[in-house]
Amino acid sequence: MGQVKYLTPGEGRNTMVFLTEKGRKLMEDTVYKVIQIENTIYDTWTPEEQKLFMKLNCDFAEKLRDKINEL
Repeated sequence: MGQVKYLTPGEGRNTMVFLTEKGRKLMEDTVYKVIQIENTIYDTWTPEEQKLFMKLNCDFAEKLRDKINEL
């Protein structure tokens, strides 16, 4: 498939990850399109539905984080 990223040293023990041109194209053709679809669906909801979605999503993320921390 070819390289989609490259690494460079960062400060200390950090490593910086950068996308190649091929990686940027892949991101635009996949991730960006999914985000656009998600935004389109979200925008069709009423403010009440959006608020409920955000509440449930935050609750899910918090509970998931708690369970992961128990591992």
